[in-house]
Amino acid sequence: MNRALQTLPLAFHYTAYMRYIHESYMEIPMGIVNIDDDLHDQVRRASKVSYRSINAQAAYWIKVGMLCETNPTLSFTEIIERELNSAGVSAQPLALVKHDKAA
Repeated sequence: MNRALQTLPLAFHYTAYMRYIHESYMEIPMGIVNIDDDLHDQVRRASKVSYRSINAQAAYWIKVGMLCETNPTLSFTEIIERELNSAGVSAQPLALVKHDKAA
């Protein structure tokens, strides 16, 4: 290692390493989507109900919206069923249970 680099404090090396990591990830294309405050509030509320992050909820709605637009003859249920099947998820049908009114 260069003698000048050896005399630098450890914090400098750490900071340089973190900058390298940050710059490496910045090369990954990402985008920012601007949405109005009311829609953001709806995404935030829906994310709590569905146990998703806000970004995951927005991504879910975007994907479902795209699938609905590109498959206008299919219902939402049919689209979700197709997506689940293509991911290898097979949900078992619910068993019907009759309740005794006397109980």
